[in-house]
Amino acid sequence: MANLDNSLFPENTSTHMVDRVGLVMFAIYQVAVTIVLVNMLIAMMSHSFEAIQVRRRCKGGRWERGTALISRQGSSRSSEGR
Repeated sequence: MANLDNSLFPENTSTHMVDRVGLVMFAIYQVAVTIVLVNMLIAMMSHSFEAIQVRRRCKGGRWERGTALISRQGSSRSSEGR
């Protein structure tokens, strides 16, 4: 095995600063990922909601016209019977 020079790796080196910087970077990463994922969820839900509203308007228009026609026919028949 190669004999490593002990001057390159002193045993009393403090790594507290490196540990803290790593922890802070990890915390920032976790917060950023959470924000991005929540934003993506909101965007997907908004897209789904808009798609449902468009389908509802397309189908709802025909349904509302049919309902109005039936209600007009029903009200004209009830007024004729009196």
